[in-house]
Amino acid sequence: MKPYNGFSGEARDRAQRWLRAEWTSGRLARPSVCCACGREKGVIDAHAEDYSGPFRVGETDEYHLCFNCHMVHCRFRNREGRDRYRAAIAAGGHFAATFKRDFGRFAAEHLDGPERYERALQGFVPGPAPTRLVLDEIDGHALATFRSITISTMLKIIDQRPWTAAVGDQKPRKRAARS
Repeated sequence: MKPYNGFSGEARDRAQRWLRAEWTSGRLARPSVCCACGREKGVIDAHAEDYSGPFRVGETDEYHLCFNCHMVHCRFRNREGRDRYRAAIAAGGHFAATFKRDFGRFAAEHLDGPERYERALQGFVPGPAPTRLVLDEIDGHALATFRSITISTMLKIIDQRPWTAAVGDQKPRKRAARS
């Protein structure tokens, strides 16, 4: 896994292994309903904002999200597309179920421009407005975590991101050593 929210890919892998062991043993039920939009079909993931141990039920799997709601919190890719998606969910309902984890398709339909979003809207199923705005909760938690991480941790995260490469470069640029 990639680093997320100040936690390394290794920390996220440990949490995922713990979840799989809990699901396999039957001590924890697999996510079956998206807590953001209410969808019950398709890919439903367990999402956490905190990957530090010890792992606990209700914290390590704090948010059960359908693939679309899980991916929309990729908040740095296209804020306008993310906000458009979140507004539709907050108004009530959900988009067509996703049965395969395909971020490229999700991004093309929801993040890459209003003309493609119109096509995604054709699969929108209106429903009751959610009782809690989970996607806003996740952003609030992420902001608090972001404010609490150290500068050195932030620099490590930045160094691991693909966007440290200059536009048109064939290979990622090495960042200058810091003194």
